[in-house]
Amino acid sequence: MSCSGILIAGFGNTLCADDGFGVFVIRSLMREAGLPEELDILDVGISGVSFVQTLLKGYGALVIVDAEKRGQAPGTLYQWSPAADEFIPKDREALIDVHFAEPRRAIQLAKAINALPDTIHIVGCEPENVDSYVLELSNPVKRAIPEAVARVKKLITILSTEHISDSRTWNT
Repeated sequence: MSCSGILIAGFGNTLCADDGFGVFVIRSLMREAGLPEELDILDVGISGVSFVQTLLKGYGALVIVDAEKRGQAPGTLYQWSPAADEFIPKDREALIDVHFAEPRRAIQLAKAINALPDTIHIVGCEPENVDSYVLELSNPVKRAIPEAVARVKKLITILSTEHISDSRTWNT
């Protein structure tokens, strides 16, 4: 799907400690001034279906912010652009659950219905604790929020510039 606009989506359960990382980053980002007009910011939380419905509006780019277990020290930030085939569901039956609390499954549904933008970036943070019902982030993850916001803002700048260039190309 190739459309205009950028969606920044924060996933996570704020009732489960560091799992809420994406939501806390989104809340911080919403307080920032001077963000581009073509930007939509979505606090997905655990509502994957709402995320997919939002993607149906059509976006040129997507930035996902979420807790990401990769085995590094808590608070370690990761940033990558997934390969196009990374979100192809291995099992069509997996798409039947309409709750989609897991970001990967919501993204797989979006891919299956052709609602996923061509450009995707992910900013993740290694959690310390996602298994306890705790309403705040661990200290290492909390300390990572300003840098995560800075990374998302840098991606917004890059993607906005690409979007302007693409718009000019299409209008000539």
